Amino acid sequence: MVSNNRVLMRKSSNVENMPLRAQRNQVKRARNISKSFARHTNARIRARTYGKHIVLDEVLPTPPQTPAPEDSANVQAAAPAPAPMTTREKAIHNLRYYPIALTPPPIPGFGFIRQETLKAIDPMLEHIPVQFIRDDLVNKGLGKTMQRVCDGIRAPEMSRNSVSPVKVQAWNLETQMPTHMCAVYSTANGSPPAPGAPGHATIYPIHDIVMAAYCSRWPGLPQIPVTQPTVQGQEIEIPLVNLPVPGPSSFDILVKYLYGQAKFTVMKQLLPQVGASVLNSLRKELWHAVPFGHMLARSCSLEELVASQELTLGFRHNLVFLGINDKHLWQECNGAWHILRVALMVKLNQQRQQQASA
Repeated sequence: MVSNNRVLMRKSSNVENMPLRAQRNQVKRARNISKSFARHTNARIRARTYGKHIVLDEVLPTPPQTPAPEDSANVQAAAPAPAPMTTREKAIHNLRYYPIALTPPPIPGFGFIRQETLKAIDPMLEHIPVQFIRDDLVNKGLGKTMQRVCDGIRAPEMSRNSVSPVKVQAWNLETQMPTHMCAVYSTANGSPPAPGAPGHATIYPIHDIVMAAYCSRWPGLPQIPVTQPTVQGQEIEIPLVNLPVPGPSSFDILVKYLYGQAKFTVMKQLLPQVGASVLNSLRKELWHAVPFGHMLARSCSLEELVASQELTLGFRHNLVFLGINDKHLWQECNGAWHILRVALMVKLNQQRQQQASA
């Protein structure tokens, strides 16, 4: 007779029959396998949930590439060049994609003048503070005197093939001669174009110390001594250097301000030229962005406003490109931009109303 009180027995596992050291190693392997499986499983779940491609540890063989047909170059036709924007489209594009205020970029150390730059111009300037140089240019009138000397330089027609140094005539001998003749052209051209070609390079006589005192990104130019003339009209040789900038059409406005530091000259040259009678009719308390912009919208065409807008944007690009952080310069650039924004919005609204009523 079989007893029903038999104790239920459990079959021992292989792990339990192993020695203690082997049991521990086996448990560690099982844990590692479980972690790897769980990690891969969670990665696949996240990939399905968020739509992301998760790369696992396994490296799969790369499938062979299908060779391209021999006539594949003729399959797709060349994409047509985009049509140039109209004046109205330019105005809308600039209002939509450029900020309301033109301010210096939030870059740490933007506009900081390094002493190494001044030392490369003259070793004696190594330990002289930059502000001391600026004060001499402004308070002692050295900047304005240097500008008059630059205005007295008469240079022949030059191109990118001109050999440096170039021969010029000096008619103003008040102070030292310009250190360089800068061939200014657009950065989009890559190289200075020939005279008469689109984007013709413009030659500016400059003093290296004036530009380096305000432009933290002023390039290191070759320092070649320039002979000081003794009589008016004497022919001298000045080094010719290439200077690509984003807005070459507004470079002259920047140079005149850095030399003369005259207030409101930048804003007046960036805004459209209006008659004196129009300016006199505007009371002093109305010299703000909104009333001044309404006045420009009444007295200027859309083409004139857009041209001034492009000039202002090019001027701002030059400030960033050359690393200029002059407070008054940015204030005048931003003031002109505010006035032009108001004028363009008023002008576009007037045209929209005229088209709706027609």
